[in-house]
Amino acid sequence: MDFPTTEETQKSLLQKEHDLNLAEQNLIRKRILALKEKMKIIGKDDPEYGLSQMEIDKDEIFLDELIVREEELQRQLEQS
Repeated sequence: MDFPTTEETQKSLLQKEHDLNLAEQNLIRKRILALKEKMKIIGKDDPEYGLSQMEIDKDEIFLDELIVREEELQRQLEQS
């Protein structure tokens, strides 16, 4: 079943996705900061250090993807 969507509804959905994207970026940034703090505490000799660095690397890639998506959503919002 397809629901008809108006331009206003589409814009509202885009705005909600944009807001969610920004919230997710904020959470990922906080996670990266927390992992960096953890790495300062545990030291380079701890096996958790390398795992934490890998998590940071993955989070930074994911953050980059979120930023690209945010830019696309912003462009779509401006055009609608």
